[in-house]
Amino acid sequence: ERLSVGVPRFSNTLEVVKFLCTEFWHVAFKKQVDNLRTNHRGVFVLSDNDFAWLAHVPGASSTRAAGAVPAGSDGALRAAALVQLQLPAGMLSGALAQLGVPCSVEPDVRA
Repeated sequence: ERLSVGVPRFSNTLEVVKFLCTEFWHVAFKKQVDNLRTNHRGVFVLSDNDFAWLAHVPGASSTRAAGAVPAGSDGALRAAALVQLQLPAGMLSGALAQLGVPCSVEPDVRA
């Protein structure tokens, strides 16, 4: 909420998501989202190819949030990464709710 003070009111959901991808992500994770995709029907996919919060997951030095698990890794690595993504997903969900966008946030890890 504090980040949006002084910003003109958002006219649609896409503007809110773009704001989160730049301003919110930068404050929370010290970088911008690497990629934002949408189907223009309310589904948005944010990709961060070098998500720092996954750097400490054992064996996942090249793991990417909403990005990649190294090829050949087992389900335990993916499960550990998904556990680490629950807090950022909650932060994103809360930020969207505070900006008036009802949503569900589903973290994912892909190869």
